[in-house]
Amino acid sequence: MVSRKRFAAILASASLVVMVIALSVYFTDLRRPYIIEVDGEILTHSGNPGTVSEVLDEADISAKPTDLIHPPLEVKIEPGSIISIKRPSKVILIRDGFESLHWTHQNKLAQFLAETDISWSPTTRIYVDNRLIPHDSIPDQDLSLEIRLDNQSSIDVVDGPDRLSLTTYANTVGAALWDKGIKISSSDNIFPPVGSWLLPEQEIIIDRANTYWIEVDLERIQVLTRYTKVNDVLSDAGVLLSGSDYSLPAADVELTTGSTINIFRVYQEYIVRDEPIPFDSSLVPAQDLDIDHRIQLSIGIPGTHRKLTRITMENNVPTDESLVGEWILRPPVNESIGYGTNIVIRSMDTPDGAIEYWRVVSMRATAYTAATAGKPPSHPAYGITASGVPAGTGWSRLIQPLSRFVATCTFQDTEWHLPVTQAVL
Repeated sequence: MVSRKRFAAILASASLVVMVIALSVYFTDLRRPYIIEVDGEILTHSGNPGTVSEVLDEADISAKPTDLIHPPLEVKIEPGSIISIKRPSKVILIRDGFESLHWTHQNKLAQFLAETDISWSPTTRIYVDNRLIPHDSIPDQDLSLEIRLDNQSSIDVVDGPDRLSLTTYANTVGAALWDKGIKISSSDNIFPPVGSWLLPEQEIIIDRANTYWIEVDLERIQVLTRYTKVNDVLSDAGVLLSGSDYSLPAADVELTTGSTINIFRVYQEYIVRDEPIPFDSSLVPAQDLDIDHRIQLSIGIPGTHRKLTRITMENNVPTDESLVGEWILRPPVNESIGYGTNIVIRSMDTPDGAIEYWRVVSMRATAYTAATAGKPPSHPAYGITASGVPAGTGWSRLIQPLSRFVATCTFQDTEWHLPVTQAVL
């Protein structure tokens, strides 16, 4: 027979077991199952009801900002719901030798390039895991770990006799030439054209224009053109000939590259020149005026002889001059001078007595001795004056060869000094 005390212990133990079983059933009913899909892998998790974030934390699954999670983390979900997590893929992008790391949810190469805003041209070489992808296959190409874009192209430039092998990151023919410092002009022929896309192992041919020099208006201009005739080269360079302008070589001459064309600007200037016309002077007898006196009756005025001259200029240098016309602009006015014809008899007292005279002539005499006359004493004409009279003290006849008259000296101070004297005629 079981004692009462033992029976009470057994009853208490049974009650505890029932309570544990009841609690276990209760908590089992609270932890509900959830389905979590991570990049296609299905995981199940039993947890307490809550938001997506709380369920993931309870399942020890981390959520990154780059993950695509549905439903969103802040949404409260019901038991049995599916939580989808898509992790981004890692992509190593090597672009023209520069490496960068990207995370993306795109599956296709074209979508990834568009997402990263990476531009590419028909000349860009695109590699996926070191495998060259044709451009027409890019839309269907799956994304992979390593993507490489190489914009560097190898080109050959044929410039006349020179051939250059170059590499460039440019996309077009013109950009490649510019990138390598190869200067071209609009007159050069470039094949393929400068706007063409560069192709792998592209050959670029430069057919240079002819080079000429034009000397015009004090300038020396270099001209690059496809033309070879002078007038075509000038027209292409915008150099116009007008009027009598001309060129050397002539307009129809064929040029060789490097030639120089000289332009001569021809124009004409007209110049007026005035030359004086001298007036004539006439002597008119004046009866009321004493002899050896003069008076101006009228003033002489020079006339003007005008000439119009045409001067031809070439590059500001006169080359020809011709008379266009001439005329008397103003005739001269002659001068008239009156000379005295009135003779008056006058008298003068002298040591030898009074004399009469009608003309007084002023002259200058030079005193000299026989010793200073320029002849030695042994000369036959020593001491003889030009009039043939021996020199001595007193008066003598003086001869003036230029005026051709013989005057009688009426006055003299000493043998050595004969200043202004007067001759009476």
